Amino acid sequence: MLFGVTGGETTVKLDKISGKGGRAQEMVLAFADEMHRLGAEAPPRWLVLVGGTDGRDGPTDSAGAMIGAADPFDATAAARALQNHDSYTYLAAHDQLLEAMPTGTNLGDIAIFLTAGALYEE
Repeated sequence: MLFGVTGGETTVKLDKISGKGGRAQEMVLAFADEMHRLGAEAPPRWLVLVGGTDGRDGPTDSAGAMIGAADPFDATAAARALQNHDSYTYLAAHDQLLEAMPTGTNLGDIAIFLTAGALYEE
């Protein structure tokens, strides 16, 4: 099993087409998209959670999102959401947003990654 925790804030470069979402939501959806693209090469079990310590992620009512390997995943819809920077809409439809109250304190974002499977087990 591999476990990683990082902190900081990613940057999302918005295009003219921009839906609803924040940097943490986009990072979670991009990670899940990449894991699904890897297919059999990806760890069989994984989980990613990214959230803002201030309780908000971008101009949304969410603090971030969480997705795991066992969650249903629509690769076509996810790719479209990433292209349009509309991660909130995709994640809300799949009940994968982190709900939180504003904390009044911003220490950046926290990202937690967990992978497990035959590759990592002794």
